[in-house]
Amino acid sequence: MKKIIAILLAVVLAVTGLFVIPASAATVVAEGIDVSKWQMPVDWKKVAADPNVDFAIIRVSWSGLETTEWSTFYPEAKAAGVPIGCYAYTMASTVAEAKEEAKKTVELLKGKKFEYPIYIDAEEPSVYDSMSKATLTAIIKAECDVLREAGYMAGVYANTNYATNKIDMSQLSQYAVWIADYRGYNGYAGEYGMWQYTDSGSVNGISGGVDMNYCYVDYPTYIKQQGLNGYEKEQPPVVIDPKVEAFRQIKDQLPVVDLLELTHANKVAELELAYNAIAEANKSQLTADEVSYMNAALEKINHLEYLSNLGDVTEDGSADAKDALEVLKFAVGKNILTEKQQAAAEVVGDNEINAKDALEILKFAVGKIVKFPIEG
Repeated sequence: MKKIIAILLAVVLAVTGLFVIPASAATVVAEGIDVSKWQMPVDWKKVAADPNVDFAIIRVSWSGLETTEWSTFYPEAKAAGVPIGCYAYTMASTVAEAKEEAKKTVELLKGKKFEYPIYIDAEEPSVYDSMSKATLTAIIKAECDVLREAGYMAGVYANTNYATNKIDMSQLSQYAVWIADYRGYNGYAGEYGMWQYTDSGSVNGISGGVDMNYCYVDYPTYIKQQGLNGYEKEQPPVVIDPKVEAFRQIKDQLPVVDLLELTHANKVAELELAYNAIAEANKSQLTADEVSYMNAALEKINHLEYLSNLGDVTEDGSADAKDALEVLKFAVGKNILTEKQQAAAEVVGDNEINAKDALEILKFAVGKIVKFPIEG
């Protein structure tokens, strides 16, 4: 049931672009931990085997600088198969400092993959307790903006007091929200995607207390689908047009060398019909080789049409004395022929239309020749 709910939430995310859910609709889809140097050392294999750990959020930076734990926690957690997110503990007191910290954090994230958001943790009392709501909000937003622009799913971490009174959360609605509240319930009235419900949890592989979290959003699915956090964007499966398959079946029976054989005229015509039946939007499903093949086929089709029209100046389906007469009249300036009719009249191959062409058409009409000189 948890997996089904997670998939449904991922669909909602993909459609709406939201990273949070109403607290009143909260359904846990994953449980996990967040760790820093205070949990060192960690046996990540044991953590991965713990039934209460579906993910881990690791501290990556402190004021933009790499943390002691990052260089060991990330590779070991990944090797153990634990889905990962991380948080950057900020000390920035201005928007300019915030942007610089975030840029440094991005450098630490490069070349790595994360299944959960990258959170900004602005909770240092000496820096933020006395700061105005507008300034603190601007600092968090600046860091989240840098992360987002670098291709990461960014989020904000805050306790209920800060989220309610110190941060204008309406300015951060496009980012994931992670709330800390240890009172046995989440007192934050806004929307959130994750709740840190205790700092004294216990899991295999870690000695002492550890922060525990409930997650209400299937972040891994959304992140991978959207190509965030180091992942390539997932492409939906291509549904091959049945008409493309029909074209390929004919093509496979007619190697490109056979396109030059007049005996395959009917098959080539069948190929053209199959190709023309493919919707323009679906012709992009053809490979480069198939497009090249079809171009050769179309040239052959045009040539076959040209050959079939030779001598038939009157366009009645046959080459006979009437056509020869029209050629003679044209040669002496007694009538006018269209471009198509002129192409049919020029059967000798000397780039002129005269009595010689008329004579060849007459010979063809009475069976003295079976093809015209221009055909070789």
